[in-house]
Amino acid sequence: MKRTANGEGNRKGGTMTNDYRVVTPEMGEEIPEDTTVEARCSYRGGYYVKTFKVLKGRGIKSAGTTDIGRPKNCYHVTERAFEILCKTEIVTVVSLLD
Repeated sequence: MKRTANGEGNRKGGTMTNDYRVVTPEMGEEIPEDTTVEARCSYRGGYYVKTFKVLKGRGIKSAGTTDIGRPKNCYHVTERAFEILCKTEIVTVVSLLD
């Protein structure tokens, strides 16, 4: 899946790509407040996503909830499910440098 940047990076919003934003917390970037879905790459392929919404459908499996602050629903989603999610929600991918 090829992504091309169409925006400039900044301290608060990260870099905007065609379908989602990418932020790197180690570089001082913050997750924008208008984000409805926060995603991270999964070691098993696909993505882990956190959201207040309830997600259902093909390629989406529940992975529990977070316990910090307001509880968020956590899911493991396939690449295809992630592509569809990016078209319907405001998605920010958190990219860790370690």
